Amino acid sequence: MFISDICGYLDPASLSFVMQALIGVFIAIGVGLKLFWARIKLKFSNRKLG
Repeated sequence: MFISDICGYLDPASLSFVMQALIGVFIAIGVGLKLFWARIKLKFSNRKLG
């Protein structure tokens, strides 16, 4: 039932590093999208109709 040919080991420090990296990537994407959205909104809000 279990895979017995595993030749690797993940210690808690490596798992913690991977989690921190993923969280950092998601936060960076969120901040980037927020800044990009603010620029688009600012560009369209400065235009006057008619």
